Amino acid sequence: MERPGLTPEQHAQYEREGVVRLPGAVPPPAVEAMVATLWRRLAGRHGIRRDHRESWHTANPAQLAAHNDDFAAMASPQVLAVIDQLLGPGGWKPPPRWGLPLVTLPGFTARWDVPHKLWHLDLPAAPEPPRVARVFLLLSPLAAGGGGTGYVAGSHRVLHDLARETGRTLKSGDARKLLTAREPWFEALFTRRPGEDRIARFMQAGGMAGGAPVRVGEMTGEAGDVYVMDPLILHGTMPNAAATPRLMLTEWIYGRDGRPA
Repeated sequence: MERPGLTPEQHAQYEREGVVRLPGAVPPPAVEAMVATLWRRLAGRHGIRRDHRESWHTANPAQLAAHNDDFAAMASPQVLAVIDQLLGPGGWKPPPRWGLPLVTLPGFTARWDVPHKLWHLDLPAAPEPPRVARVFLLLSPLAAGGGGTGYVAGSHRVLHDLARETGRTLKSGDARKLLTAREPWFEALFTRRPGEDRIARFMQAGGMAGGAPVRVGEMTGEAGDVYVMDPLILHGTMPNAAATPRLMLTEWIYGRDGRPA
């Protein structure tokens, strides 16, 4: 039996925050097979081996993209049902290959904190939001501070309003400049101040920007959990201060009238 897409509560959260988690959206056997494939690629491409920690020589090994269907199982029935909800049945284009690996190895960061740099958009903010969905699959358990993708919940609403107000398309750098100039909460997020408790301020307390609640979050959960993220959410790679690797897959899904940036 196919699993449903977003519940009404999850859909409301997605509209409000721009990010929602689907627990256990991909079954364990499929996850385990993809994990084994990813470690084989890490070994073949970088000499990074699962059972030899001394081989973990770089924080963010790259060039691991799929050239076959090894990661196609991330498109589980529940994931496909959610994409149909967001972009319409038959209203989106399956990617040529599912699954771009995101790997952050431990041992390169002693202390986790909310970064002030790295926040960006992958697609420009426009007066008409792009018909694009973004999904992330956790291939391994991710605790707080373990390198899960960071995001600014609610930022999609602020950026959409800015693009509509200015009447122009805002690339990532332009969007950051406008947010810095107009929104004190974002100006503080993008600035490092000595002695500031950034976790308390930006993750626990959050704030307001453009009339919308905003806060920093990070993708945490269990292997098989999927996150769905609005394409206009500010996000960034986080440091991994845990003892275990961050193993994730991501994919962009474009509506049939959507365009890649």
